[in-house]
Amino acid sequence: MQACPAFSTSTQVGDDHEARRTFTILATNFAGKSSVLFRQKTAVHEKASGKHVPAYDQYTTAALIQQGDHVIQVYIEKDAANLAKQLSAKAVARLCAAITC
Repeated sequence: MQACPAFSTSTQVGDDHEARRTFTILATNFAGKSSVLFRQKTAVHEKASGKHVPAYDQYTTAALIQQGDHVIQVYIEKDAANLAKQLSAKAVARLCAAITC
């Protein structure tokens, strides 16, 4: 993950717009040694002019945490890194109580 802390991709939206998605790693090892927190930003641009249309911007924050054979996914449909970290810590505590980490 350190070799590629961010990447982008584009897809067509309708005939005259393009959605550019950028994924950025915000933190690793924050909820155990196998955890990653990342943000996805979707920005829409007009194809002809390349002009950014901010009204269509969307953010998603996600955390993936592995504990042994179990994986926890925290998914929030807004830019909320601190909230994702808090929910991840609670999820790990509950999982560990259930499986005896």
